[in-house]
Amino acid sequence: MSTPRRSPALLATLCLALAGLWQSGADAGLLASTTRVVYPMDGREQVLELSNTGQAPVLVQTWVDDGQPNAAPQDSSSPFVALPAVFRLEPGGRQSLKLLFNKHPQPQDRESLFWLNLLEIPATPSDTKPGDRLTLTLQTQMKVFLRPAGLTEPQERAASRQVFNLTREAERLRLHWHNPSPYHITLDHLRLSAGATQLSVPGEMLAPYASVTLELPAASTPDLVSGSQALLSYQSIDDQGTPKALEQPVAVP
Repeated sequence: MSTPRRSPALLATLCLALAGLWQSGADAGLLASTTRVVYPMDGREQVLELSNTGQAPVLVQTWVDDGQPNAAPQDSSSPFVALPAVFRLEPGGRQSLKLLFNKHPQPQDRESLFWLNLLEIPATPSDTKPGDRLTLTLQTQMKVFLRPAGLTEPQERAASRQVFNLTREAERLRLHWHNPSPYHITLDHLRLSAGATQLSVPGEMLAPYASVTLELPAASTPDLVSGSQALLSYQSIDDQGTPKALEQPVAVP
């Protein structure tokens, strides 16, 4: 049985056509004025600016949910309303987006986390025939921290007093992280160092009063001997999305 042969020229043409469709559909132009929203629980509203930096108009749909990846906007049970919920944004245009808290009871001893969704739908040219264009929608999620008024400890101080300790199981080191604060703490670029040994751990966000165990890479660790000390360095992300370098010693078991 013979195998059909495909023309290299035809394959190249198809690849270029698909690449053009992908680029035109995925050319994200929606830009927000902040990377996260901190909403005081006793506040009236929070406003952020959205701008269209692309070359074509876009239709934008906005809503806030609790982070469920497949939840539809109408199924959201979050205590926030985003206004306007749907709008058109011209190239170079700007739009103020308001977040309103409906005062539904939330925990008073810690932050609550919600997610602002920005769904960007590119415009379709009026002369486009059905089936001739692939439209790709782009969805951005932004953290919304609902912060009770009674939290007196500054968020910056909470980030500096995270608790870490190492354990060793079957010659594999594990890093245990506890967040003793009422804030969501996001750490990035975690690195454990001792002598010439450096082990990196992916960053993540930890909820208030929660704990997590992070697996360290299975690498040769001749300098991480029992009874010695290692240095844990990391970056904490503040309310403005700015990283701050921190470090603390940890005992090697």
